[in-house]
Amino acid sequence: MFCYQENTKISPALPCSAEVFWKTVNDPEVKKKINRRREIERDVATGNYEKWLKYIGFVTYCRNREKDKRTPDFSQLSNEEKLLQYAKRQKDMLPGFIFGAREFDETAAKQGDKPTKRRVLEGIHLSGLFMFDVDHVGNAAEIYMKTTQAGFPWRVMLAHETSSKLGLRLVCVARTEIGNIADNQIELARSLGVKADSSCIDASRTSFVPMKEDIFFIDDEIFTFYNPEFDNRYCEAYRNKDTGPVDPKHSFDDEGVQLTPSSPSETKEDAKQTGAYDEGAKEKMLWHGYDLQTIIDQRFAKKLPCKEDSNRHRSSLMLASDL
Repeated sequence: MFCYQENTKISPALPCSAEVFWKTVNDPEVKKKINRRREIERDVATGNYEKWLKYIGFVTYCRNREKDKRTPDFSQLSNEEKLLQYAKRQKDMLPGFIFGAREFDETAAKQGDKPTKRRVLEGIHLSGLFMFDVDHVGNAAEIYMKTTQAGFPWRVMLAHETSSKLGLRLVCVARTEIGNIADNQIELARSLGVKADSSCIDASRTSFVPMKEDIFFIDDEIFTFYNPEFDNRYCEAYRNKDTGPVDPKHSFDDEGVQLTPSSPSETKEDAKQTGAYDEGAKEKMLWHGYDLQTIIDQRFAKKLPCKEDSNRHRSSLMLASDL
């Protein structure tokens, strides 16, 4: 039991039926936008993007952005930067699912506006589901397979590759005994050996729809599932915009980072007990034998990615193109 928005900017957030879900993920327009985003980002990364500069959709997009007083510096961007913004636009135009919400109260956007079911925390009713993102990976299917192993402690309701083709999205049943959505995300990250994304702790967070081909797994009960215990315990806190972890031991700072070649479920405390944990150690990533962090530091010495903007994906593509 979750919600759906045809347009994530202006459409009401309404309960999503199985019929609406399958119609959306099978929509040719959804597939077209996702594939267009992937093709543009691939071509920019390889430097073979000339054809996109003549594409009518991109030309029109640039013309409109250059006229927009809110984006006066757009004309100063490089062709690669403009194309990457256009690629992101393809994702932003996709419909969205709100898995953390089963319903929203009617509220008015402005004084005098007709009340509608807006996607706002103040009016949320929790579903008992939570969304989990794994970003910037090339092995989404491999990470998903970890959730299918016997004894995996979360019930996965939906798993799919993201529109960037560099991420995994999981929708799971929140375990009330662990805490709220943030607590569940942190513990799930530990189990998978990945980094939890603190930007997903909002129960009203939108998940852009995938196309059917990108879905690894879906449990049909997702369309009717509701956990009243989770809703009753945490709904009021979310309505008051209290979205942080309820367990004081939980933090997004370093959870899920693999510091030793251990099993995905091993935590920092487990490693300390076995003597395998080095307090100052960091996992070294190599590219053709070279320390990747050193390359990153040199490439972005003047402007670290995400220090002044949040476009980590664009920075990653720039680095990949340089390499």
